[in-house]
Amino acid sequence: MEEVEQVRLLNLSRNCIERIENVGQMTSLVYLDLYDNQIEFIENLNGLHSLKVLMLGKNKIKRIENLESLHSLDVLDLHNNQIRQIENLFENRELRVLNLSGNLLCSVDNVRHLSSLVELNLRRNYIRNIRELDALPNLQKLYLNYNEISRLEDMDCLLRCSQLFELTLDHNPLYKAKVNVKIQIITSLTNLLWFESKKITDDVRRQAASYLKKDKEKREENLKMAAFIEKRIITISNARKQWETGRKQKTSITMPNLFVSRDDTSDPETEVNRLLIKSERGMDDTSEKTSPIPDSLAELEGDTLKLFGLGSLGAFDKNWGVQAAGCAYAVHFSFIDFDEIAKVLPKMRIRFPNICNLTFTSTNITTLSQLNALAKVKRLESLSVESESNPVTSILSWKEYAIFRLGFLGLKKINGEILTPSDHKSSENHFGVLSLHLSRCLPSYKLIALFNDKLVGWLVGWLVGWWVGRSVGRSVGWLVSWLVG
Repeated sequence: MEEVEQVRLLNLSRNCIERIENVGQMTSLVYLDLYDNQIEFIENLNGLHSLKVLMLGKNKIKRIENLESLHSLDVLDLHNNQIRQIENLFENRELRVLNLSGNLLCSVDNVRHLSSLVELNLRRNYIRNIRELDALPNLQKLYLNYNEISRLEDMDCLLRCSQLFELTLDHNPLYKAKVNVKIQIITSLTNLLWFESKKITDDVRRQAASYLKKDKEKREENLKMAAFIEKRIITISNARKQWETGRKQKTSITMPNLFVSRDDTSDPETEVNRLLIKSERGMDDTSEKTSPIPDSLAELEGDTLKLFGLGSLGAFDKNWGVQAAGCAYAVHFSFIDFDEIAKVLPKMRIRFPNICNLTFTSTNITTLSQLNALAKVKRLESLSVESESNPVTSILSWKEYAIFRLGFLGLKKINGEILTPSDHKSSENHFGVLSLHLSRCLPSYKLIALFNDKLVGWLVGWLVGWWVGRSVGRSVGWLVSWLVG
């Protein structure tokens, strides 16, 4: 019996042992190896107060239990068992090494009391969530490879384990995420020396910090862009509402004071320039002041200047820079009354000299005579008048009139369709009589002032080819007056 009590090392590995028994009397036992047996329960260890190393790997154990009396336990190996939960280790405060690899764990918790733990092996489990690791002040080695961790947020406590110097995380779904996990970990764990079995040098750490800084700046820029897009959507929606309200209220409307402010984040060297134009509504002196609600937007995106709401016409009073203004070849007007647009066309010609494509959406173009105002532009290759809130498109001959009135500007497309010789022929048949009557009724200097030299030559061509020698009745006189007046 005395000899049994003096036993310090006992190796019973690779047997067919099904139960732990007859070892309680070995009070001096320091090392007990029961690896690779058929044991299902941890039991009968109450008398082993001196035990420091307990090897129970590769058995059939389902629960961690009956270890309360092992106060001196230093190493506990339970790898390759069937354990589903970390539990019942509250009394093992001297434990420094815990091996639970190859089990059925789905989460890591109930470990904050293991204040002496230095090494924790959790390889080849089914772990999705990790908690409480930041409560282990002495944890230096952590092995988490071959698990089911998919999000950095599910192991955020790990980033606070500043004392870690060795870590493995490979073969987790986490690495499939867009976030560069390796960079995040290297920069967060300043004492980490080994990561995925590779040494972390100072150069690697500097590169990681630089990458993380750039990534942070990119994410911040994306957030700003998302906020801008949301604000843009709201502004366009407000412009539409203002437009619809204005159409319903055809009575006298006093337009609000307008001011234009360039978006501080825009870069004049880039292709996209944005100019946000806000409309401030007056508030009663007694009412609480609130932020002005933006209802107008002007933005230069690529080669297109997009204008939403009446206040956006203020864009033609602002300096966009020579490079940005020179890049603009098209203007898209939305939710602005055409008569207001006509007033700023001379400014547009000066501020954006290369514009040759015009699009009108919800601009209340109702008559053919309104199209005459477009003759003020320098050049017009494409004209689009969308049917939404533009009644003129219901007039069958509006396109023919547009060709007749604006063809001298180099018009090639209307509503996206390339003009053909037959289109010009149809325009001549509809409105050619007007050109002849104008040539007879008006002196040349008035024709030049009305159309410009190019159109005069165009009219002469018509006269020679189609109308010389034909008599024109007085019935078109009112059309001439309407056209020039």
